[in-house]
Amino acid sequence: MPGILKRSRRRELSVTKSFVNAVKSKVASVESIFGAKPLSHYNTRQPIAHSYHIDPFKTDYDHAQEVPRRVRRWVRRPHYIHSLPPELLSHIFALGSQMDTMLPVDISHVCRAWRYIALHTPPLWRRISLDLRTDMWAERMYRAKACTFDIELRSDGAPCRVLDVNSVSWCMHLVAPYIYRWRSLDISFNHYSPWLWNAALSGCCGHTSRVHAPLIQDISLVYPHNDDTKEYTLFDGVAPRLTRVTLYGLRLTWLPSLFGNLTHLDYTHHGFTRGLLAVSELIEMLQVSYALRELRLEFPAATRDVPSSSHPLRPVILPWLAHLHFRVSSRDIPSELYHFSSIVSTPSLLSLQLLDVTRCPRPFARLHSFLPVLPLPPSLIALRIENGWYEPYVVGALIRRLPNVQQLVVKDPLAPERLFVDMRARRGRQVRAGGWEGH
Repeated sequence: MPGILKRSRRRELSVTKSFVNAVKSKVASVESIFGAKPLSHYNTRQPIAHSYHIDPFKTDYDHAQEVPRRVRRWVRRPHYIHSLPPELLSHIFALGSQMDTMLPVDISHVCRAWRYIALHTPPLWRRISLDLRTDMWAERMYRAKACTFDIELRSDGAPCRVLDVNSVSWCMHLVAPYIYRWRSLDISFNHYSPWLWNAALSGCCGHTSRVHAPLIQDISLVYPHNDDTKEYTLFDGVAPRLTRVTLYGLRLTWLPSLFGNLTHLDYTHHGFTRGLLAVSELIEMLQVSYALRELRLEFPAATRDVPSSSHPLRPVILPWLAHLHFRVSSRDIPSELYHFSSIVSTPSLLSLQLLDVTRCPRPFARLHSFLPVLPLPPSLIALRIENGWYEPYVVGALIRRLPNVQQLVVKDPLAPERLFVDMRARRGRQVRAGGWEGH
């Protein structure tokens, strides 16, 4: 039996008007103390901002302008480089990639816009510096799309870059099928290992159209320690656009179809011949490449017993040669350089540089006998003399023989480099050692 004090049903909750007024007054007092916004502000519906598509070519500053003004003051102003147009950025990156092979990878990790530019600029990926990471270079060749390739294979002295015949063959096997797209080839070995040239150039030789290089413009082949006397015929003699060649430690078949259009030749004799025979070999090359504008020559000291010859030399004329460099890497002027200077004619020569790689502290012993055969046409306007080539008497004699020279650079072993200009006004003065005033 239910108790007398127990209710038979629950009473519904009812909020009286006085209770509501008390709660409102309490909330109003709290807002006035803490500066909070009224409840009506939070109950009011605000329009939802529409999401926008992120344009990869918009800079961070452009995105900052879309942020509400009350938040914009907290956005850090980006660097001015982000305001450059993508076309200009891609050109800057392409120039930088010629000096740093990994630059395209680095800039693709900077920001979203730069990554988009890097992935959509094929010239950034055209430089292929081969090593054993063949998968990475294959991916770069894919990203280069239809661009020509700049192929490099260099051993720079680091332990990971010491190459042998097997590693060289593996690297060249990756790029050999694309010879028709090569723009340049740069191979340099600074350590000795047998059969390196055979491994590096075997894919470029043969009598087939697959080894033709119709787009190649520049070749650099350097291997000072080479002992392979084999003569190589590159690209089946087909390279119509080839204009620049750097050669050291290698014998090549000098075909007119391959080297007839050269304008720049940096030639260091391979050392397999010496004396007049070495000069005769150079003369045959220059008779093919007679259109040279710049020629750099060096005959290193003989390190092995090599054949020589005494047959007479035929004179050679280089009608368009404008720049001539003679480099000496031995204790004295080599006899080959003496014989070559006595038979070469350069009627359009503008500048002559006499360079000493060894920085000899004394003048060369053959310097006085070399002076009469030195090619000094009246057109010469610039002359550079370094170290072992320098002697006050020789410099004075050269100045008197050059009526139109305008600039002279002298590098004395015991003094800093000096530049002399306006030599016409000085020609009437007596030339004495240390008596010039450099500008």
